[in-house]
Amino acid sequence: MTIYRVSVTFNASSQIPADNIVNTFHFVQGGPLIDGDNVRDIIKDFYAVAAPGATNAIGHYMSTLVSSLATVRLYSLEDPKPRPPKYESTFIFSRGSAAPLPREVAMVVSYQAQREAGMLQSRRRNRWYVGPLNSNAMAASGGLPAGQFITDLRFAAKEMLKASAAAANWRWVVYSPTNNDEYAIEDGWVDNAWDTQRRRGEKPTVRGVWDSDTPA
Repeated sequence: MTIYRVSVTFNASSQIPADNIVNTFHFVQGGPLIDGDNVRDIIKDFYAVAAPGATNAIGHYMSTLVSSLATVRLYSLEDPKPRPPKYESTFIFSRGSAAPLPREVAMVVSYQAQREAGMLQSRRRNRWYVGPLNSNAMAASGGLPAGQFITDLRFAAKEMLKASAAAANWRWVVYSPTNNDEYAIEDGWVDNAWDTQRRRGEKPTVRGVWDSDTPA
């Protein structure tokens, strides 16, 4: 089986490339690449379609600080570096109109392979970061993620795993760069806490200075 790294790029509305958001997944396929559109559509549906049992599509919680156009690229890990993409396409999703949260704030969706004796579980789990987000994602009080947002993330991830299992040519997997191996996804989770990282924030475009006379 060939392992493909799938990068999903959300262009920043600031039009500064360093502000772009990139998520990474791994899919496997036997033989030469066929039907890359299937992988694109599996990922698109996570953001653009309300999963069965969910109230909203995940795009409802995404901020207007990123474009509604996302780019999907597939790279074969069998190719030597630097690797050109074997497939490239785009998809469109609808974002929520609520006020943006800081770009540094995201939610983590984690997933893992089945536990096995003698195997380090830390090498058998992956994650991706959903964001930037808008205030639809925040509870009305307490500053925590909204319960409905967490529920919708769980349903969307469940549906993504089911779509992968039903695909004729592709399978979404956990990938270990240390072992250079892939593992079937068993389950996953979403915690009721934000993941905040300064490096996600927009690069500054203005610096306000002060001293004993300034501002006047």
